[in-house]
Amino acid sequence: MDTYFGAFTIDNAELRPVYDPALRTFCVQLWRDGEIAGSYGLTESFPDAQELVETIDPFLAKNGVRPLELAEMARLYGGLLAAQDGPDFQLFLMRPISQIR
Repeated sequence: MDTYFGAFTIDNAELRPVYDPALRTFCVQLWRDGEIAGSYGLTESFPDAQELVETIDPFLAKNGVRPLELAEMARLYGGLLAAQDGPDFQLFLMRPISQIR
């Protein structure tokens, strides 16, 4: 798996894409200073990675993090698919970035 599509830093926080195979849902953990500071997708249910990415900005704002830029959205989306560890990640790598939204 390409390590580019994993955890990454934005502002003063690290976003870690996670897939729960038991629940078949995606979430993103927000880390600061080596500790988890929040999670988006635990109480909500996101079986679709794209829906999570498209709705994460209010969660980020609430935690003092700026909205994602298009390239960061694509990176997070790819990270979620990579965390799922299925064929969707390989298909994602072949898609133009304009198809992410």
